[in-house]
Amino acid sequence: MQMKNRHYEEAVRLTKQSSFTSMNPGLLRSRWPLAMTIVALLSLTGCMSREQADIRLQNGCAAGAELFMEEGHKIKEVKDHIFRDSPDLGKGYREVRLTVVDSDGWYDADKEIRCIFAENFNFLGHTATIYQLKMDEKTWGMEGKEILGSMEEHLKLTETVEQGMNRP
Repeated sequence: MQMKNRHYEEAVRLTKQSSFTSMNPGLLRSRWPLAMTIVALLSLTGCMSREQADIRLQNGCAAGAELFMEEGHKIKEVKDHIFRDSPDLGKGYREVRLTVVDSDGWYDADKEIRCIFAENFNFLGHTATIYQLKMDEKTWGMEGKEILGSMEEHLKLTETVEQGMNRP
C-alpha cells in the first residue's frame, strides 16, 4: 500500500513539473524559443497573398521584356494582365500575359508579352524564377531542358527579372 502511494506521489510531482501552469521559470525559458518559432511561422502565412505574388511576377516579366526591346524603347504602362497556372506545364508554373504600351518617346504601340515562371508559393513565402519569355515572335529562357539563345542572355534575363520582381 505504501509503495502504491509513493508511485502516485511521484507521478503527481512529475506531472506538476512538466505543466506550464506550474510556473517553473526554467521550464518556461526552455520552451520559449519553440513558442516564438511557432508564432513566427504562423505570422509568415499572411506575408504575401496570391495577388501580391502576381504583381511581383508582372514586374519581373516587364523588366525582362525591356531587356530585349529595341534601343530606346521602354514599357510606358501595363494596360492589361492575365495570371494563371501554365496550361502547358501545369502546377508549379505560373503564366503571366501582359498587354503593355511600348514607347520610344515619340510613338506608342501595344505589345503582347508572355512570361512563364517556375514558382513555389506556399505558407512559407513566394519564390519564382523565369522559365520563358515570349515577345514579338521571339522566345528567351528555357524550352524543356534546353536554354534558348546564349547562356549569357539567359543569365542576364534571370538577373534582370529577379531585380524587377524585388523592386518596390
